[in-house]
Parts: sequence; structure tokens; C-alpha cells
Amino acid sequence: MSAPAPVRSSQETAVRRAMDRAAGHLVALQARDGHWCAELTADSTLESDFILFQLWLYPPNNGRWEPKTRPLIDKAARAILDRQLPDGGFSIYVHGPSEVSASVKAYVALRLAGLAPGDFRLVRLRECILALGGVQAANSYVKINLSLFGLYPREHCPSIPPEVALLPFDFLYQMSSWTRAIVISLSLVHAADPRRPVPAGFDLNELWLAGVNPAFPRDEPALTWRNAFLALDRLLKWWERHGFESVRRKAVERAKDWMIERLNDSDGLGAIYPPMMYSVMALDVLGYAPDHPLRVEALRQFNSLMVDDGERFFFQPCFSPVWDTAIAAYALRQADCGREALPRAADWLLAREIRRKGDWSVKRPHTEPSGWAFEYANAFYPDIDDTAMVMLALSQSSASNGVAQKACQRRALEWLVAMQSSDGGWAAFDADNNWEFLRHVPFADHNAMLDPACPDITGRVLEALAATVSTAIIRPCAGESIGSCAIRRRMEAGTGAGAWPTSMEPVSPSAVWPLPGRTTARRTFCAPVSGCAPSRTPMAVGAKAAPAMTTASSRPVPALRRRPPGRCSGWWPAATPRA
Repeated sequence: MSAPAPVRSSQETAVRRAMDRAAGHLVALQARDGHWCAELTADSTLESDFILFQLWLYPPNNGRWEPKTRPLIDKAARAILDRQLPDGGFSIYVHGPSEVSASVKAYVALRLAGLAPGDFRLVRLRECILALGGVQAANSYVKINLSLFGLYPREHCPSIPPEVALLPFDFLYQMSSWTRAIVISLSLVHAADPRRPVPAGFDLNELWLAGVNPAFPRDEPALTWRNAFLALDRLLKWWERHGFESVRRKAVERAKDWMIERLNDSDGLGAIYPPMMYSVMALDVLGYAPDHPLRVEALRQFNSLMVDDGERFFFQPCFSPVWDTAIAAYALRQADCGREALPRAADWLLAREIRRKGDWSVKRPHTEPSGWAFEYANAFYPDIDDTAMVMLALSQSSASNGVAQKACQRRALEWLVAMQSSDGGWAAFDADNNWEFLRHVPFADHNAMLDPACPDITGRVLEALAATVSTAIIRPCAGESIGSCAIRRRMEAGTGAGAWPTSMEPVSPSAVWPLPGRTTARRTFCAPVSGCAPSRTPMAVGAKAAPAMTTASSRPVPALRRRPPGRCSGWWPAATPRA
């Protein structure tokens, strides 16, 4: 039963006024050059890592630790304590439970910041850590960081040798882009085998759970990928002691060149906190002086992630201007508000199209560079999700140079299509980044070793393609709906939450968002994928319902105006436009 007309009119008026106020506020936040950039927050691990990083940068002198960044360390400690949970631990997402790695990092940082072991906050934290398995239960990166200071046995940390840069089959590029940047920079640190000093009397003996072996546990079945990699890790440790120095020198040189190349055209290595921090450490062990321009710039970029406005202190994991600008412009256009802000936003986005080849080109060597990163500058790592969002924004905004905009949209469209993975979906940075056995590598316990296709990004790409492609530049194809198969496969695997592991949604909205524009019955994006029953779902403009998905063993997901399954005779963007 619908509301009476006067009630609907009153509700619509209230909604319109609220939208206008929100749009006015959003426009007021736009920078003069046309972009938006909101603050990006994370958990307490960034502040914890910052304090340990200061111990690296400013070692103790005769056992006394008096770093020149002491005021910042004190602020970081307060920021950490502000997020302590009632049970004493620290979580890795809002309203989450205490997590052992974040809790160990916080304990180390707070001890270094000057809290006494008997402080009631550290007592509760220590009890929480022991209840979660002690320091032995922390992940590999926590153990590796601690081992740099002799706080965890190096022999019980996974080896990360620089020789990974020499492996065949483009092995390095089978890891996710974020893991790749961490592994190369950290491998340089690992190769130097540093033993940085700690303040006199500082240790973590109280965090060790009695009776628990610090070595990596083996699987019960003898023949598993995990056990194979653990055996390989023992071999690598032998290589560290007895391997050929010439091979090690070549590996270090290759890894160094790889890292330094990616410090160019970038706001730091990978333009994100962990590899930015490790790149400074790597430059240190490579012998770069503190005043060397490369090292000065790397540290400056890392410190630029700090927010210290006198009232708040925290670190951003990275900057998000491209995403923020694209989604703000798209929202304003969808709401039919703030149109005066859109041309400047479009101009700013066009100026940040990436026009050089990056890591993605290893698997797509013949694709013309395009796309957008998440950050201000990260030329080696254009982001598929951000590119789709920018295309959505540009499809509804006009830049000052229409010819340049059309050319840019054409390049971005072809790049997006080329980045489709063989399973029909799209990932965050790479195509076909799916060597599943790599998840069993000892240092893969950060749960981000791979970058597989996922439904949230696939959904946004489909939306962007539908919003961007016109019937003048498409050609027919046959096969199953790419969104249908990619979403189904990820849901069957239990990974439908999207690209990021802390997502709490069973399926991200973009995975079930409709294709905008004309009724999709006339333009369905498809790709031939075996093992799935093809289907298509016509939707009216603006309808918000899930596309129908059918498989040989499942019924269709309910959708608006669903047609019976049948052969897909949809459309795919052609390589060149037609007149």
C-alpha cells in the first residue's frame, strides 16, 4: 500500500532539501584544483609500526634510547591506547575482537614508548596476548619485524630471499601487487641480516607462552603445499649460509633496481604504508646515507601519511584522492546537484590518467597504458576498481577538452577490458593473479598473497562498461554473463565479501548493482566461460536488483523482470570505434 500523494510529496521535498544540503557541503570540500581527498583511517598497527620504525631510524646510544621524534612517539602511544579494547587487546577493524598480531605490535610499541611492564594497561594487554597464543601466534610480518631487533629468533621467521627477483615464469608477478612491493623491499633487508640494538634491558620474555614451539607448525598429512614450502624454507636457510655469493649479489642488485625504479612516478613504493616503510629500511642496508636525496624523499613520503593537527594523531595507510574525486563527482551528478563542481573534477581526473606501463603489463604486454591509481601518484599500479569508478564519473561529466576526454575514455575502456581475468571477473590490480598454492608460503599468513577476481570489482567494472560503451563501438559475442560466473564462483568459494579481507558484507553492493543506461536486454556484457549455464536479465533504467545467475546446480537468484535462461547474444566492446 503506497502513501497518499500529499505524504509522498512532503517526503520527496524533504529528501530533495537534504540532498541539496549534502551536495552543498560536498562541493565546499572540493579543492581548488577540482579534487577531493578525505582522510583514510586504519587500525592501531600503523601507529605501532611507526614507533618500532623510530627504533630503526634512531638506535639507542649506550643503551639509552632518546630519539629526536620523542614527541611524535608519545602522541602515537596515546593514539594506540585510545583504541584499547575492554579485554586489553586491539582489533583490526571497528567492533572486531582482539587480534593477536595487532595486540603484540601495540605491546611492543607501548613498551618502547615508556610504559612500564606493570602498568595496568600493559598487564591487561599481556594477559590478552597470552590468551590468544602468545607472541608465537603472531603473523610472519610481526615476527620478521621483531627479529630485526633480536626480539624474535630469526631461525623461526620465514626466509624472504632477494633471489625471488631472479625466479623464472614471472614468479614475482604471481603475487599480489601489495605483497610484491613488500617482499622485494623486505628481501633486501633480510639479505643484510641486520641486528639493530634495543634499549638496555628491553625484551619480550613476558609475551612467550610456555610450552609452545616457536617454529611453524606442520600439517598432519605429509604431502601438503604447506609442508613443501616449510621444507623449502629450511633449504633457503641453508642457502643463506652456504649459497653462492655471486648469485646473492646479482639478486640484491636486481631487487634494488626493481625497487628504485618503482620509487619514481610514485608517492613512495606502492604508495602505501608497509612497503614505503620497508623501502627506507632497504635503502639504509644498501648503504644510502641519511641525507641521500632518494632516502630523504622516501622518508618524507612516509611521514606525509601522518595526520598531526594538534588534536588528533594517526597514520593514513595511503591517500585516496582519485577514488574520492570520482565517487564525489558521480554522486553529485546522480543527485543532479553541484554541477558547477563537475568540470573541474573531470579535468583533474583526466590529468591523472596513467600513461606508462606498470607491473600489470607483464601479463598484458600489448595493451596500451591507461587507468587510474587510488593515490595521487602510483604509476606502476593503476587500480582496476578506481578506473571503473573514474569511468563512471567521466561518463556523466564533461571536461574542458572534450576531444581529450573521449580519447582518454577510449584508452581506459580498452585497458579495463584487457584486464579481465580468464575466469571472467576482474581483480584489483592484476589479471589472472591466482596461483592458489602460493597461499601456503610461510610468509603468506597476512591473507593477501593473491589478487583474485572478486564480485565487488567485477560488478563495478560491468557498471562502468555499460555506462561508457555506446552501440557505435560494440560488436556481438557469445557466452555467459561475466558478472554471473565470476560472482557465482567467488560465492561458492566463500569469498564473496570482495577484494579486502575485513569486508563484513556477504556480497558487496557493486556485485549486484544493475547495469545503467539502456535496458540491458539490448546490451549484455558477456564472456565465454565453461561450466556455467548462461543467463541474462533485462533491467529498466535505475532498477536496483541483482542480475539473474543460473548454474547447472542452482536456481536463478531472484531479480527484477527475470527472463528464462538462454544463449547470451550480448555485446562486447570492439578494439576500434566504428563511425
